[in-house]
Amino acid sequence: MRAGTQSPYDSGMGRAKEYADIEPLAIQAERDGLLLRCANEPQRRLMDRHSMAGRLMQVAVGMYCQKEFWERLSYYERGLSMIRTVAAEHPDWVMGYVSAAWLWGLTESLYLHRAVHVVRADNSRTRNGWNVTFHHARDIDVRQRHGILVTDLVCTVFDCARSLSFGEGLAIADAAMRMYRLTREQLERYCESHARCKGIAAARKVIRFADPLSENGGESKVRALILDWGFRRPRLQVTMVDPVNGRKRRVDFFWETDDGRIIILELDGREKYENPTMTGGRDAISVILDEKDRETNLALSRKVTIVRTTIREIFERPWDLKKKLMLAGAPMGDK
Repeated sequence: MRAGTQSPYDSGMGRAKEYADIEPLAIQAERDGLLLRCANEPQRRLMDRHSMAGRLMQVAVGMYCQKEFWERLSYYERGLSMIRTVAAEHPDWVMGYVSAAWLWGLTESLYLHRAVHVVRADNSRTRNGWNVTFHHARDIDVRQRHGILVTDLVCTVFDCARSLSFGEGLAIADAAMRMYRLTREQLERYCESHARCKGIAAARKVIRFADPLSENGGESKVRALILDWGFRRPRLQVTMVDPVNGRKRRVDFFWETDDGRIIILELDGREKYENPTMTGGRDAISVILDEKDRETNLALSRKVTIVRTTIREIFERPWDLKKKLMLAGAPMGDK
């Protein structure tokens, strides 16, 4: 929703009057699931003043809302509100790249979504704005998600694979294969029919390693690091049998070395200990203790080495994970 024009008031009382004029717009935008969006530089300066005063919150360049509204939204709803705000003003625009991936439910990485990505025909004249990035394509196969025009699934994955980092592109491709049963063959055909596009080598790399067995974006990003470091491609979600009680459990990453040893890598996250669907109703301490028992039992064979990592580690200290895998003897190279 567009904000109003710049107010002439300069005093504190005048700025309060300015906000009294803007507040109804902010409230109506919230009801519609939208944000306030500036149309020009004077409006942006006006909104910035209210943002610095704590009356509004800037969530992207030129996009604002009341803080309480933003904090109520999930990560997915936050990205969706940005896209809906642009789409409400331009319902004929087709969302692409990361914005399309968001609408398809393939990512919730808000740091990737600093601008809304729009795909236009080659002959259209457009230039990027504060919060909109335009891309041009010869032909656009259009679908609809959440009432918004969006590039089709295969195109969306391809565009993300060729424009994002290996880890981010892999996470989106994995999700598309897992959620929509998109096949590697479909992606390969699309890739080869668009072989002259910029970033084709990056897209081919993502498609080669994409795997629907990856359960979340964190696992995909860890796998991308593993592959970039030159380790052998791990097997995913392998079922292991507890040698003590015979219970079965799946592990995130699995290698078997040439001499018969087994290396397991587990990615820990808060959800594993807090999400009721994953804890079976147990509290976090019970989950951790049960996990330690399983690890101890698996290691009794003397052929199993278990390595653990976290999302925080892979973002802040990825070299620590690399060293752990090297010390554990994770195999290098393809096999």
